[in-house]
Amino acid sequence: MAQTERYITPVYLIKEVKGVKKDEVGNPVIEKKRIHRLCALLNMSSSEFYMANSNGFKDVKIFKFRPMEYHGESQIEYNGDIYDVYLTSTKGEFTRVNARKGVVKQ
Repeated sequence: MAQTERYITPVYLIKEVKGVKKDEVGNPVIEKKRIHRLCALLNMSSSEFYMANSNGFKDVKIFKFRPMEYHGESQIEYNGDIYDVYLTSTKGEFTRVNARKGVVKQ
């Protein structure tokens, strides 16, 4: 039986925005804008898990959004942790977003 995806996982999409504020030198200050969204948290396949581990990523999550809710944000906050988006794909009416937190190998 196929697992039903439920859009009940709360996250914050984080986008860097050049603000109106300037630093003491006069350079524009980059601010982070947080937008609350609900998404589906997908299970990672064994091949995706292996590839992430072999590339040194210790924590990878796959989020699924409706395209009208995701607009190219570079980070996702989930359970208080910040994940950097490294891959997105849109198929049909959904956008799949792969994000990683930290690197094991240095």
